[in-house]
Amino acid sequence: MQKRTQGPNTVLLIVATNAGGIPVAVKRIINPKLPLHYRMGYDDLVLPGPVWKGPLTIRVFVNSHGRVGAVERGDLRGYCHSPVTTGERHVDIVIDEEI
Repeated sequence: MQKRTQGPNTVLLIVATNAGGIPVAVKRIINPKLPLHYRMGYDDLVLPGPVWKGPLTIRVFVNSHGRVGAVERGDLRGYCHSPVTTGERHVDIVIDEEI
């Protein structure tokens, strides 16, 4: 699966959602090289304002069509298996599912 994440025009999206499933922050990485060390910060917030303090769910989506939010057959995804808190470090995500 790693080979499919490193093709040309590949987009990797890291999405942090709150307990209600609403996206709080999104990081977009073009042509990622895995394993990837990433950091999400204020610039990645969906809406400017105070930083979210509650638990977050982290999901990753990988596609080669470049459209954010458009899920197509063959896209890849993965998620962190437990909620994380703002400022948490070393959040590992495994991309292990094909849509």
